[in-house]
Amino acid sequence: RRKRPSPGWPGMSPNGGTRLWIKVSLIVSAWALLLWVLLYGVSALFDFGPGFAKIDPDHVPVQFLSVTVIAPILEEGVYRILLCTALATRFRHRTVVAISGTLFALLHLLYGNLAPTNLLAGYILSWAYLMSGSLWIPIVWHAVGNMAILSVGMGLFLLAGS
Repeated sequence: RRKRPSPGWPGMSPNGGTRLWIKVSLIVSAWALLLWVLLYGVSALFDFGPGFAKIDPDHVPVQFLSVTVIAPILEEGVYRILLCTALATRFRHRTVVAISGTLFALLHLLYGNLAPTNLLAGYILSWAYLMSGSLWIPIVWHAVGNMAILSVGMGLFLLAGS
């Protein structure tokens, strides 16, 4: 039986144990990579769709701290602890995931950062929080995803022959 996310800071140990969530993380990462390759591969072939911002390596230390530490902790705290936990007391998990994921995407749109990854990430991170009962899973997934995007952006800057 799954436990509901607790109010406040959830426990360190995710439902099902850390080994299960390492396996789930690898599976989700593989699917995300496949989806990313398909999406950006097709968009490059037909010259449409979202592109990656080129990131100057001189700006990486500040951006690294911002997108891999500060943003995941703050955003997951707001979206998961405040929003998901409150909604989970009144609605089924599917409804909570739908509401939280949609708000995640809408707020990233307001930030001017509407990418397909942000459209999907809110739903995936909400699901991970509700299923694991731990805030650490979505924080780590969020940080790793942001680090991957930052790495690609820096790679594109270097490939462009700055």
